[in-house]
Amino acid sequence: MLMTTSYIVVDKKDNYDTWEGNTTNLEYVSLNEFNKSPIVSKSTSMYFSFGVGSIIDEKFQEQYKYFDHKYELASVLGEDKENQRLLVYGAKIGEKIISTKNDIFHNYTFYQRGDLLLLKQLDTSNKFSIIHNIDQLRLKAKRDEFGQRAR
Repeated sequence: MLMTTSYIVVDKKDNYDTWEGNTTNLEYVSLNEFNKSPIVSKSTSMYFSFGVGSIIDEKFQEQYKYFDHKYELASVLGEDKENQRLLVYGAKIGEKIISTKNDIFHNYTFYQRGDLLLLKQLDTSNKFSIIHNIDQLRLKAKRDEFGQRAR
């Protein structure tokens, strides 16, 4: 069972030519859909070879392990606003139509072609719910960071 301190890696950039040596900048998103600041960026040494889509614990240096999970990073290919459905593509699920009717965030979330979504598979069914719109979270995080520096 995943705890609320678990995150999924959504971006990974290796730095070979920095004064820090061989480091990796990870960007990851909380699996807790109610987390108020779900995007986290962190530098780590290269010997932790996390790939995009890996799930790690917040204290991953002590509790480092891979495991099979029911989450998916998927891109929006198109939206049917009238029927509240999205066509998405993910590496594990391929092309899939998902409904946004029961999404508690749908009333104020807008989807654009290319948005990166974090999806969670519901129980044993083949249906998915949207946990986060990662592109919108990145915009909010940049704005919050700018606001903190401007004070």
